[in-house]
Amino acid sequence: MAQLAGTIAHRVCRHLVRRGWLEGEGESAYLSDNAAGEEGMDALRMSSITYRIATGAQAGRKVTTLQTLPGEVGFIEGAAGKVGGFSLHAGVVAEAHEGAKLERLCRYIARPALSEQRLSISPQGRVRYALKTPWRQNRTPTVSAKSYTDSRQSPTVHARAIGDAAPMTQARSALIAPGSPGTFHCVQRCVRRAWLCGDDQLTGQSFEHRKGWIEQRLALLGECFAIAIHAYAVMSNHLHVVVQIVPPVAAGWDAAEVAARWVRLFPPREATDDAWAAKAARIVEQPERLALLRRRLCDLSWLMRCLAEPIARRANAEDDCKGRFWEGRFKAQVLCDARAVLAAMAYVDLNPVRAGVAGRLEDSEHTSIKARLESMQKSDLSQPLVPLHGVLVATCLPITLGGYLALVAWTGQQVRPDKRGALDVKAPGVLAKFEAR
Repeated sequence: MAQLAGTIAHRVCRHLVRRGWLEGEGESAYLSDNAAGEEGMDALRMSSITYRIATGAQAGRKVTTLQTLPGEVGFIEGAAGKVGGFSLHAGVVAEAHEGAKLERLCRYIARPALSEQRLSISPQGRVRYALKTPWRQNRTPTVSAKSYTDSRQSPTVHARAIGDAAPMTQARSALIAPGSPGTFHCVQRCVRRAWLCGDDQLTGQSFEHRKGWIEQRLALLGECFAIAIHAYAVMSNHLHVVVQIVPPVAAGWDAAEVAARWVRLFPPREATDDAWAAKAARIVEQPERLALLRRRLCDLSWLMRCLAEPIARRANAEDDCKGRFWEGRFKAQVLCDARAVLAAMAYVDLNPVRAGVAGRLEDSEHTSIKARLESMQKSDLSQPLVPLHGVLVATCLPITLGGYLALVAWTGQQVRPDKRGALDVKAPGVLAKFEAR
């Protein structure tokens, strides 16, 4: 066994030297850096051979391995041969007349790394591999990975079970890059979807005033963050916000403005001008801290955190209780073009109508459409549609305020079987009072 292992080791090393994959002097030899080649899987194989991390921030780092305890001396000497790091084991013996056993042994040696019968392509273009052993409730566990097309990147693998509602929750930073520009439709629900912002149908207690808290907080966030709030709707157990993140605006702020905006969001305990000025001055004196706060002021996750957390604290203090007020994570949908933004805005503004709470747009309390109608003049109808709060973005939506109001009114008149309410077709339109002047 040792002689055969030595022959195999000699031939393998000779092949590696000829290919230029083995380097060294004297008795010291190691794999060359060129051994990985251009194919991405080669790098993974070489990292596996040399016990090194293949990808990530610690790529190339040596992995600490646990050595196994030696077995019985007689077994090691009789059934295995070790030469220069190569080991040849002979734990299975097939006699000449045992054809079936020899066939099973050959099939075992030649088997592929994965069962091709359990491989498939999902409709989303992901490679799926169904594991052999089922989980509880007869669900089939699967492993899915993105298509491996770029040799410089390793495949991303997720494990889930067929029958689950959705794959494993991913970090928000993996879905939306921090500080990236874009327009998003965000939804934040109260915990257990309880009626914590409206009239409680069980106790009869009214929490309607909390909707005003949220509207005031949105106005403050529009003044502090590098955002443009296009639409919002505060319902009894959830809220909608259509917001645009504009990082170039935050990049143009000087140090004093960044500090002043952050202090407005997180004021000092002492509500005095000196305390505010001292906190802002401390921020300006810390360049690293200042750069971090500048990034946070154009980050979607920090925006929703600064919206939800103060409302939760205030509501818990009012109820004299502790615990969650909102669900753990808000939902965010990327709006890729102007048509998607306008569709989301109309959907948000029509929430009270579709829920059967309001019969007219003028009666849709705590919505952006109600705020626009209360503050606009007839001359504003021909002006471009601008954000309700926040910065005035350079690229306005391709519609006037009057056109948007007509779009929302027409959309609200369409009867949907899955919604409880709609605008009355025979009722005067939202622009009737302006057209009569």
